[in-house]
Amino acid sequence: MSAEATDVIVIALDESDQAENAFEFYLKHLHHKGNEVVLVHCTEPLTMIGEMPNVDTYERMLTDTKDQAKKLEEKFSNRLKEKQISGRFIAAFGHRPGETIVAQAAEVKANLIVTGTRGLNTTRRTIMGSVSDFVVHHAHCPVVVCRK
Repeated sequence: MSAEATDVIVIALDESDQAENAFEFYLKHLHHKGNEVVLVHCTEPLTMIGEMPNVDTYERMLTDTKDQAKKLEEKFSNRLKEKQISGRFIAAFGHRPGETIVAQAAEVKANLIVTGTRGLNTTRRTIMGSVSDFVVHHAHCPVVVCRK
C-alpha cells in the first residue's frame, strides 16, 4: 500500500446511543489521518400493517423518515468536520439493516466496518435478529462491534 493509500471505514449509524458510542470509539481509538469515513444509515421503507393510511399521512411519514436521516447526517457530518476528518453520509433504503450495511460497505470497498450493538441476550437475538451479528458474519472485511 502506498503512502497516499487510504482506508475506507464504514460506520453504521442510527439514532441509538450504541451507534453514537461506536462513532466515538472510532474517533478515539481507530482513526488515522487520511482515512475516508463513510457514515451509513439504513432507512427502512415504511411497512404498513392493516389498512393503508391516506396519501397525506403516508407522505408525512415518509417526510419524517427523510428528516430523521437528514438530522443524523448533519449531526455526525458536523462532528467529522470539527475533527477535520473527511467523510460522507449514505442514507440507504433497505428492509434489513444488516444486509444494507454489508452491501454499502462492499460498494464503497470498505476496509473496516464499525457498528454498535444493543447487547441482546441469546433468546432475544434469536427471535429479533441482530444487525451487528449479521454484519460480523457476512461482511467482506473486518468488523469492530462496540459495546458500551
